[in-house]
Amino acid sequence: MVALREEERAIEPGLAGLRAEIARTGIGKRNARERTEAFADRVKPAIVVVTGFAGALRPGLEPGAIVVAAEVREASVPEARWPAPQELLEKASRLSFADASVPTVTTGTLVTADRVLSSAEAKRRLGEDLAADAVDIETSGALRALAERGVPALCVRAIVDEADYDLPLDFGKILGPDGRFGKVRTLGALLLRPAALPGLFELRARVQAAERALGAFVPRLVEALS
Repeated sequence: MVALREEERAIEPGLAGLRAEIARTGIGKRNARERTEAFADRVKPAIVVVTGFAGALRPGLEPGAIVVAAEVREASVPEARWPAPQELLEKASRLSFADASVPTVTTGTLVTADRVLSSAEAKRRLGEDLAADAVDIETSGALRALAERGVPALCVRAIVDEADYDLPLDFGKILGPDGRFGKVRTLGALLLRPAALPGLFELRARVQAAERALGAFVPRLVEALS
């Protein structure tokens, strides 16, 4: 289960021939919950892997690092927690990679925020407040839906932006519900901040590292869980 088309493209080739179906939710907790409900009711999956991109909340996680969530929390409801099934977590933790496609595999705490965190300062505060390692904006919505249906799930995220990296634009304001850049909103943001344009090319390199990591890790994980 992914949010974005870019995440889907990253894992799709490696899943060919495996018993797996990719569902795309669009961005945000609400989309994730509603579309996960529809997917789970239609497919009745035995296991779901919630995957895609994330931002780092602690130093040392570089673009392309894989974070396997031992626990997922929610920024707006800190007491809400979804621990990973131990058996699934152990299988994911045993995977290893000799090449550079997956530079790091670590377990940690993922927190789902209400919007994209574009500044290093915002990421630092959230990481400290919830003792979390990485942040996304979909996973808790998907896990709520799956937990209600008794479907075991594991979350795997590839880091795009480091903890101390400021995104070149406030993506929370320019991304549409499907995760695509709104052309008018993007153009308006660049007109207000033209110096951000080189940063978008830098960010693309980080996204590509995350795509390579997902493409290598997720199919191996799905095979191990089958």
